[in-house]
Amino acid sequence: MDGWHFVRRLLSDRYLTAAYERAGNPGSDQGPMPRDARQIARELHALLSSAQLPPPYLMVGHSLGGPYIRVFAKMYPEDLAGLVLVDATFATAPPMGKPKNLDWDLDWDLDWVLDWVLDWVLEWVREFQPGDEAFIKRQLEQFPGWRTHSVAETIMVFEEALTGNAPAEHPALRTKWWTKLMTSLQLAGELTEQLPTTLKQELASLDSTFAAANDSQPLPEVPVILLTGMKRPDNSAEVDEDIWQAVSRRKLRRREKWLSSLPEAEHIITVDSGHHIHRTEPELVAKAIEKVIQTGASHP
Repeated sequence: MDGWHFVRRLLSDRYLTAAYERAGNPGSDQGPMPRDARQIARELHALLSSAQLPPPYLMVGHSLGGPYIRVFAKMYPEDLAGLVLVDATFATAPPMGKPKNLDWDLDWDLDWVLDWVLDWVLEWVREFQPGDEAFIKRQLEQFPGWRTHSVAETIMVFEEALTGNAPAEHPALRTKWWTKLMTSLQLAGELTEQLPTTLKQELASLDSTFAAANDSQPLPEVPVILLTGMKRPDNSAEVDEDIWQAVSRRKLRRREKWLSSLPEAEHIITVDSGHHIHRTEPELVAKAIEKVIQTGASHP
C-alpha cells in the first residue's frame, strides 16, 4: 500500500476507499500457489465479501496491479463500476509464431512469455555478442519467464534505437548498450535474491498472469482511465537518448494498442511523473478516480 495514503486522503471525505496487502506481503498471511492473476483476483473478491464491502467496485491498479484488476474485471464483471490503471504493466497478444531469422518486426510485443523466446534471445546473442552466450543462458535459466521477457524487450529496444543511426555504427552501439545490460543483469541477480518471497512467486507466475490478462478482453462496459507516466527517471543519466526514446515509443505504442479496443476509454499522459504517479501526482490519480465515478453515475 506504499504511497496510496496520499490518494486516499484526497478522496476519503467523499467516498469509501479500501486498500490491502496481497497475500504474503507484510500484514497478510501466505496464500496458495500459484501466485498468478486469477488466484489474486479470487482472493481479493473473497476479502471484499468477508469485509462486508458490497459491490460495485471501482478498481485501481498500479504496475502489475493493472493485469490483476483486468482479470478481476473479467472474472467478476457484475461487481465492477470502473477501472483506473496507473502506469500499468501491459501484456498484449503475442506474435503468431517464432521468427525465422533476426529480421523481426519492431511492433512485436514480447510481454507474453513464450516457450521460444529464450531460444530467440540466445540466437541474437550468438550473432551479435557470442562471448556472452554462456553467461546470459545461466542468467535466464535461473530466473525463467519474467527475466527472459525483460531481456527480450531490451533487445527489441536496442534494435529500434539502431534505426536512427547509420548501419556502420550499429556494431559499436550494440556492444556499448549490451555491456550496460550485462552489468545491470549482474546487479539484478544480486537484488533478486533480496526480493520478498511473495514478489518472487508472483514474478514466477507472470506467464500465467499475462495470459489471463490477454483473455480478459473484452472488458465489461464500464468507464476506464489509463494514466501513463513519461518522465525520464532521475537515475537514467547514463542511458543514451536513443535508448530512452525507443523505450518511450514502445511504451506508448503498447498502451495505444490496448486502448484501440476500448474506444470510450481515456488516456492521460503526464510528463511530470514516471512509474509512481500515485506518489508524485496523487491529485492526478484522485481526479481520474473521481471522473470514473462521475462518468459511471451519469451512465447507469
